[in-house]
Amino acid sequence: MDKRLHFVLRIATMFLVLAGYLALASVRRYGLAFLFFPAAFLPAMPLGEWLERKSSRFRLFRKLVALAWLLFIPFSLQIYGLLDAVIFLVIFIQFYLITGEKSARIYYEIYLMAFFLLLGAVVQSPEPLIAIAFFLFSVASVWAFSLVKMYHDQISAPVSPLVELYRKGRKAARPERGGLLDSGFLISMTALSVLSLVITILSFLFTPRVEAGWLGRQDFRPAFTGISETVRIKGATSIYEDPSVVMHVQLPEEEDRQTAQRGGMYWRITTLSRFQEDEWSRRGLQSNYEPGVEESISRKRMFAQALGGRELVREHIADRPLVQQVIFMDEVPEQGVPVFDTVMSLTVEDPGSRALVAWDGGEDFTVHLQTTGSRRLQYRAISELKLPSPDQLRASSLDYSYMDSRDFNMLTYQDLLPETLEKVRAVTASASTMYDRIQALNRWLSGEDFLYSLTLPPLPEKHGIDAFILEFRRGHCELYATALALMVRSLGVPARVVSGYRGGDYSAADDAYLIRASMSHLWVEVLFPESGWVRFDPSPRSDDTLAVFGRMRMAWSLYMLRAKMFWFQDVVGFQGGVRLDNFPWPWKGRSLFKKPEPHQSGAEKTQTAKETRTYFLFNPTYYGTALVIAFAGIFFILYQKWRNREKLFLTSDQQRARQAYLLFLQESRRAGFETDNATPDEVLEQLQGRDTVDYKAALQFVRKYEAARFGRQSCEKSFRHGVAAIFRRAPLR
Repeated sequence: MDKRLHFVLRIATMFLVLAGYLALASVRRYGLAFLFFPAAFLPAMPLGEWLERKSSRFRLFRKLVALAWLLFIPFSLQIYGLLDAVIFLVIFIQFYLITGEKSARIYYEIYLMAFFLLLGAVVQSPEPLIAIAFFLFSVASVWAFSLVKMYHDQISAPVSPLVELYRKGRKAARPERGGLLDSGFLISMTALSVLSLVITILSFLFTPRVEAGWLGRQDFRPAFTGISETVRIKGATSIYEDPSVVMHVQLPEEEDRQTAQRGGMYWRITTLSRFQEDEWSRRGLQSNYEPGVEESISRKRMFAQALGGRELVREHIADRPLVQQVIFMDEVPEQGVPVFDTVMSLTVEDPGSRALVAWDGGEDFTVHLQTTGSRRLQYRAISELKLPSPDQLRASSLDYSYMDSRDFNMLTYQDLLPETLEKVRAVTASASTMYDRIQALNRWLSGEDFLYSLTLPPLPEKHGIDAFILEFRRGHCELYATALALMVRSLGVPARVVSGYRGGDYSAADDAYLIRASMSHLWVEVLFPESGWVRFDPSPRSDDTLAVFGRMRMAWSLYMLRAKMFWFQDVVGFQGGVRLDNFPWPWKGRSLFKKPEPHQSGAEKTQTAKETRTYFLFNPTYYGTALVIAFAGIFFILYQKWRNREKLFLTSDQQRARQAYLLFLQESRRAGFETDNATPDEVLEQLQGRDTVDYKAALQFVRKYEAARFGRQSCEKSFRHGVAAIFRRAPLR
């Protein structure tokens, strides 16, 4: 069998299989972690084929694994659920088929499993990445199915090789080896691939939703946990938790961990103070209204600019414990930089980064990241933990005359229905102080009358929060925080909601807390004149554990985050190690060497330059890179010699003779003669004595072909025209 055909068939199969897993990766609850499967077992395809041919133990092992999975199927339905269990079964079947010897039927079954994976992704509201999977699947299908047909034909009826003789010597005398994958085949397959792409694009253009098809089914798009600019109170949606790790937080001291855990592990991003038409949005305040803090921290922007925009700080309030954090984020949200509540200072750690930080003008301790490039950032922050006692809050006054009137009106605005206000009065009837009233509302919302759920009920377009409080009583943190904030406002007390993250998974391997996207949260802050903004969180904590795919995605995102941290810190960053910016690239000259600091003395500057040169003279990474480049150059030279080796090819006369002989064989087949795997003499034997054939002309044609093809005699361009004179029409009767 043609080895090139088998090689190209494997490549097409790999791309077709990859398309199925790329489709699954477009589903948010699966993510790119699913690309691990093709990365793991596609390279094992040739090894599995070889082992099945050579090892009886391997064949027995495959059968035992298949039997074990068959017994596991009923349990998988309980562990993963119906859809995920079916997807896992399809993955196993495909893996089993790929790692064994393959007939044409096996290849078709592998392709069918890839189609099932594509179908399994389509019904789960995939992301736009599904379009790339569709394109790859359509093009790979054209090539794979065509190549399998050729593969099957060669296996079922192998073609015996045609022995051709040629004279040794000059290059011009050496014929070129032919094959099935010629230019005509490539052109045809390219045209079919383009046609397949066009059909796929038209399907997308005329189908509003991938899963809707031509039937036009309308489906609610699911929401995913994360940070957003606004919070809209709406229902009839399903929210999926994104388990991806988005923050890597180190608390350097043991006391920091204890303090952070005592504070509830809230990572603040920004506040939403304005509520109108069932939507929270951001609106700045005239002051922060925080006792002990300067009236306007946003004025400290001038101090941040004096420090190069890389550090911000405010005065520490006495008696408040401090928590130090070292945080790495691959993508800082546009809304603000997450920091443990409430930030006192923040410093960008990478001196080579273009990132600048500044207090937001809204006077709510929001820190903004300003950058023109990537929003990847490592920063060190110090936060104050505010834990006022219940007695202090009970003794707090309710005089808000010191507030700006616009701020007070905005922070106390609510449009609750009279029935809801009556419920507020009923819940708080037994409370004697404002703090106790707020706590009564907080306990009622987090009590047994309410259920935490990511599947939201169909709330009405107007007064949806009233329907949540009075009727449905199930939902997620946005509904709980909104309900408490508006009910507190109905008591005449300023309140707002805060967005950020809650919680963290401690990783002993990293000695850090891992913050997942699913930990995004909304809570409430209530203003007490003597204590400032105090946090209340009515949302019950979700007891849902991560499913298998969720744990896989979390692990994948953690490995990716670790890799990015290594690259950011040790390769292009600020903690030493392999620093690309320290390499003496030829186009940068001496400017790449470590520059002396302005405050250094002359002797210190000389020592700095000397240390820099010594680093490059004795740095093993520098010599390792040079060694890799040298090996690459040697490989390139050997590869060029291999490419320029002598090849077999046909002269122009031999090519004309060959083309004429192929035409002769074609006409012979049309006349009903068998020419497959037949030598020229065998074809002549069939033509001899036939009335429809001029045998003498055929004999002369074949002998001239052999003389030109193998004897290096000349062959004129008109030689092929002699084929028409050989075959005559059948005589009329």
